[in-house]
Amino acid sequence: MTNLNYSLVDVFTSTAFGGNQLAVFHDERPLPSETMQKIARELNLSETVFIQPPADSNNQKSLRIFTPKVELPMAGHPTIGAAYVLAAAKKIPVTAGKNDWVFEEHVGEIPISVYEKDGQIEKVEMTQPLPAFGSVYNKPGLVADLLSLSVKDFDQRLPLQSVSSGVPFLYVPVRTLAAMKKIKFRSDIWEKHFSTNPHTQHIF
Repeated sequence: MTNLNYSLVDVFTSTAFGGNQLAVFHDERPLPSETMQKIARELNLSETVFIQPPADSNNQKSLRIFTPKVELPMAGHPTIGAAYVLAAAKKIPVTAGKNDWVFEEHVGEIPISVYEKDGQIEKVEMTQPLPAFGSVYNKPGLVADLLSLSVKDFDQRLPLQSVSSGVPFLYVPVRTLAAMKKIKFRSDIWEKHFSTNPHTQHIF
């Protein structure tokens, strides 16, 4: 395989070796999806992002984002991290103050704001799609078992519901902080009841 250049960065932190770790491949070389997935699996970070040329020349870049197991339609810290890498390396020109970009991701166009001050990247912001409320999950006992809780630990006034701003998550209304501290994720229940269900395999 041809050598590929990438940057390893920490996102959402001002301290080295803190925050969310991310690999950003910025050569913009076309790669098969299978190859990108294998690279992400090999690096074994929470996410790895591959920067590609945009389909629309009015936009700055296109992003492909992978976990070690699947490709994601959108994710926050890979988007922020990719913008920082491109700005810091001057792969996209930046000027003092606010720079407005658009990245293409599988959910559509994602607005990015990059702030530069005194030659340094001061801040990166993104605008996510508005939340979309999905289906209600009607097996509270199974979710309670998954989290090593009792159904009584859930707030009965609120549903167990999928909500997505690009990637769906199941929101579980836990009543108290004490119950939160008791949570222990049961991987055996996950594997048996959730991991192969296309409606639930990405919501936790």
